[in-house]
Amino acid sequence: MEDREENIDYENEQMQATYAGYSRRPVHSGFSPTIHPYYLFRPGFLEDRMQIHQGKYGYPGEQENQFYQQIETHGYSPLQVDQERIKSIWKKERNRIAAKRCREKRIARLKELERKEHAMIYEISELKEAIHDYDNILEILLRYIQGYLDLEIGKHESFVSLFDRLCNLKKVGTPNPTYLRDVSHFLSKKLNVTNEGIDKITEAIRGWLNKLFEKD
Repeated sequence: MEDREENIDYENEQMQATYAGYSRRPVHSGFSPTIHPYYLFRPGFLEDRMQIHQGKYGYPGEQENQFYQQIETHGYSPLQVDQERIKSIWKKERNRIAAKRCREKRIARLKELERKEHAMIYEISELKEAIHDYDNILEILLRYIQGYLDLEIGKHESFVSLFDRLCNLKKVGTPNPTYLRDVSHFLSKKLNVTNEGIDKITEAIRGWLNKLFEKD
């Protein structure tokens, strides 16, 4: 047996020689032989290529198999693993439902606060208008009282002026004519000055003036 020379890849030469012999074979009816030269290489070549491919790309389900192998090393069976996964999924779903309900309650609470805010703004606006109405009525009454005290004669003229001013304060452009806005339902304490009370005073002054004019 002759000695081999150094630094020569004999396996590569064998592969090339095999493939060269294969390529020189005659082709019958336009079809290549059914045996590829890939299968004529040295023994174990395909196994080495498969290991390289497996190490580089892996096989489908390999990670899952490794997961079950790790679980089995810790003393868990696949059935227990599935039960734990179901529990984990159910826990996440329960937390998701609870978070959704919490968000819905928060949104409903915010809407309720917004509704109360709008109601308070409206009530404050109405109360401000009522304060102005009260201020106007009290101003007229104070002026009348002061004029009544200053006059020694012609007191009936003061009553005429008071009656005239009260009639002017009455808001006749509304369906129910009033002197001031009714805001009693906004307040916990009952108001002393009301539209009914002002009407009563006005009618009393009207009757007094009618009697006075009848005498004259």
